[in-house]
Formats: sequence, structure tokens, C-alpha cells
Amino acid sequence: MKLTPKLYSDSAIAKHICCGRTKAEALITNILAPLASDFSQSLESKDMYFSIATDASNKGNVKTFPISVRFWTPEQGIQNRVLDFFEQAAESADAVTDTLLQKLAEHKLSIHNVSAFSADNAAVNYGRKHSIYQNLKHHNNKILPANCPAHIIHNAVKRASNVLKTDVESIVIKSFNHFSCSAKRVATLKEMFEFADMDYLTLLRHVPTRWLSLLPAIDRLVSTWPAVQSYFLSLGDEECPRVIWDALRGNEHGEEDECSELQVTLFFLQNVLKIFSGAVLSLESDNLTSVEVYALMNGLRTTLQQRKKDAFFGAKVDRVFASSVTFSVDRLREEFICFYDTAEQYLEKWFNFSETGHLFNLQCFNLKERQDISYRQLTTVVSTLQMDEDLDMDELYNENCALQDVLPKLATHSHPVGELWAQAIKSRSAFPQYSKLLSFVLSIPVSNAYSERVFSIMKGAWTDVRNRCSINLVRSEIKVKMNLQMSCGEFHKFIMGKPRALAAAKSSAKYVSAGPPAQPNLRRDRVDEESASCSREARESARAGSYEEE
Repeated sequence: MKLTPKLYSDSAIAKHICCGRTKAEALITNILAPLASDFSQSLESKDMYFSIATDASNKGNVKTFPISVRFWTPEQGIQNRVLDFFEQAAESADAVTDTLLQKLAEHKLSIHNVSAFSADNAAVNYGRKHSIYQNLKHHNNKILPANCPAHIIHNAVKRASNVLKTDVESIVIKSFNHFSCSAKRVATLKEMFEFADMDYLTLLRHVPTRWLSLLPAIDRLVSTWPAVQSYFLSLGDEECPRVIWDALRGNEHGEEDECSELQVTLFFLQNVLKIFSGAVLSLESDNLTSVEVYALMNGLRTTLQQRKKDAFFGAKVDRVFASSVTFSVDRLREEFICFYDTAEQYLEKWFNFSETGHLFNLQCFNLKERQDISYRQLTTVVSTLQMDEDLDMDELYNENCALQDVLPKLATHSHPVGELWAQAIKSRSAFPQYSKLLSFVLSIPVSNAYSERVFSIMKGAWTDVRNRCSINLVRSEIKVKMNLQMSCGEFHKFIMGKPRALAAAKSSAKYVSAGPPAQPNLRRDRVDEESASCSREARESARAGSYEEE
């Protein structure tokens, strides 16, 4: 902004452009953030269902919670939005529940329109006797538990990896940490790469709490293994990290091209983790719906069962088993079979594969798999969701008959399920009962990934350099970045359709810190004297606490 008057010195407008910290904060918190919250007005209708999701994260000694909502309309399709972002020290089930209800009331949203509650699988969220979910059910017994399947898959991999004799996860972490803080070690490793006639590649970091970081780290370790193995073997017993040396023991005098048990285990995990990572990536997609989750999870379980039945551990492992004479092939086969068993058992324990569960019955709405829905299937879904008293079943039957001619004509392979239903329904008035049912079904979250993205935005906005940010400013930035995802051209068209917001941004009304931004009367050239006086006082107060001029 300071450069603009110099670049366009012949422009009278450019000469007066300025936007320092105070003005920028006022524009974000009092102009753009309220615009980013306008969506909540569409959720006030009694026929609109939406789900709520939350999580907790620390910024230093501050505990923060986002509240996001997911909803579907025939006009917009599936939408994810940040409703609020707040600070709260207490994280008990009762405290979080009270705050969630309070925030819903502040935005004039009814708890009776909430279709599902989404969070990670901690006991405070989904405990059977006392949890946030159980507390919410006391206010609305129709709320469904939208446990995060991505967490279940992640924990299944961790649990299954524990049955392997070689602790690959610890080796990956130790290998990265060994080089991350020493330039001398990296220089020696580069020499090993040159000796092995390989291009140098940096080892990747694995964070145990991240869902998708293990597979890339293993891929990189496998691709650089000849140089990395030579480096650690050159250190000897005393200097090499113990967990890595124990895994390499017995191979220090072997042939360089001979695979160790560690390398075979890396080959196995490199192959099998692809199916888990693929499932997690699908669950993280904003376009995936609740009607597709059961098929995805059941497909993962079926793949594990088939691999176990065929004793398939990857082509690389099969080639090593066929030629190896240095280690027990039978023992490794048993370990890998046990890995499949443990992962399958964990999935079956924590994910509901029952045919009476709501995710199984919602599959009939998956237009990518089928384009005909029987009335019997509809009644089963309505009964499962406890919506018998909310829908006119006679009208729902008539609407279902009318849709039977529309659904087969949809281009099912080029659009996600939410968009397909938006194309079929087109408007709420044409299919009111179907729209209400789909509003409930398609608002159910498939994972907690959206809440995790909020924390990523928070960390980018609330850095150590910007340590003076208030919770209000961070909340406003998160809402703008998550709810107004537009290109520059789209935003220009959007904001030009908001004349009152533009007028408020140009006037001193944007400095009003309490409540929504003032809406000036566009037919008047100037704000009345009383408002202007209050605005000047607010602006002077804001400037007094700032070290940077506008």
C-alpha cells in the first residue's frame, strides 16, 4: 500500500490509499468477517439440517476450539463453513457442550436441526456414559455420532505395526532426527550418496499424529536405502542409534545387495500403506458423502482379507522371499499375516459394519452405484434416522416416483454425489420432502479433516511474529479464509454486490468494534454527526494502543 502512491503518482485516488494495521484489522473484523458469516441465516429454516464439528488445539497456553458446520442445499450442493472460533480453558464434556449450545443460540440456530456431531474419537467426545455426544443427545435424540474413520484407519496401522518385530516407525523417526540437526552428518551422508552413485535426497520427517506422513517417509527411506544403510553401518555399534543398529545387526558383514529383515519390512509397509493412505485421502475430500463411507471402509476391510487369503505382501517382498537364505521367511510371513489380522480386527472393533447401522442403510442414496431407489429403502432410512414424524411419507413416495425418470439420465461418473443430487432436485420447492431428507443425509460429516484444516489456517495466521493478535482477529481471519474461498475476480463481483459493506468500508463505520458493522445510508453523502463522533472516538482509542500509524 505504501508503494502504490509512488507507482501511480499521477492518480488522485492512489495518492490517498492507505491501509495500516488498525484499518486492516477493522476491515477484517467488522466488514469481511460478518459477510463470511451470512450463510448462517440460511440454516435458520426448520427444514434445513446441518451437522456440527469441533476439536481442540493449544496455541501456547491458550486452548482454542473451532465450530464448523456442514450442510446441503439443491442450489449450492455440499457446503462446509466455520461458524465460530473461541478460546476456553475448560475442556470437560459439560463445559464444551454448554459452549456449543451457547454458540448455536448466538447464531440463532436450533439444536433440533443438528443432524450429527463430529469430532475425533476421544472419550470426552464419544464416551458411552458421559461425553459431549451424550450431552447433546439429551437435547436432540436424533443426533448421529459422526466418528472420524480417518482416525480409526490411522490407529489401525499403528496397532498393526506393533506386531512387527522391526519397529519401522521408530527407525524412520530416528533416521530423520539423526541428520536434522547436524551439518557434519549430512556432509558424510552426501559422500555415501556419491559413492553409491545416487542423487542426494533429504530424508522426510514423520509425525506420529499425522495420518499421511509415514508412507512418504518410508518411500524416501527405501529409495535412498543403499546410501543410508552404508552410512549407519560405517558408524559402528557405539555411535549408531541403538534401534537402527539392532535392525541392521547381522548385516554389517553381508553383501551390499543382500536384503536385510529391516529392508523386507520396509518393502512390505511401502506396499500395504498405500491402501490405507488411499482410504484416508478419500475421507479427507470435501466431496465425499456419508452415503459412500460404508462402501469405502468395507472395501478396505475386504482388501485386507483378500491379501491375507492370498498371502500377498507386495511384489518386492515376494522376490526377496523367493531368493533369500539369510533369514527366516516363514517367521516374516507370520508377522505380515498377523499385521493384516490386527488391522482388520481393529477396524471391525471401532467402525460399525452392521447392516442395521445408519451408514449401511444410507448407501441407497449413492447415485454413483445405482440410480433406482425403492420406497422400501426410503422407509428403512427414515426409520433409521428417526424422521418418521418430520416427513410426509405419502408425498415422499410421490416424489420418489417422479425421480425415477430423472436419476438414470444423470452423468454419474463426472460429478460427486452431492452435485448429482443437486442436479436431480434442482429446487427445494419441487421436491420438498426429498430435499428435507437429503438435507439430513448429506450433512453428515465423513471425517474430522475440516476441523484440522482450521488449525492449519490458525497456525499460519497466529504466528510468533504476529503474537499480538487477539482471538477476535484470528477468528475473523479464519472465517474469511475458510468461508470466502474465491478468486480475486469472484471476490470483486461478490463485494460489488454489497453496496452497504463498501460504504461502511470507506467510512469511519468500520472502526465500530462492538457488534456488526454499521450500515450507512447510501442515499446520504455523510454519516450523521452523532455516529461520526462515536466512530472518531473509537478510532482514536484504537490508534492509541497501536505502534503503527495508518
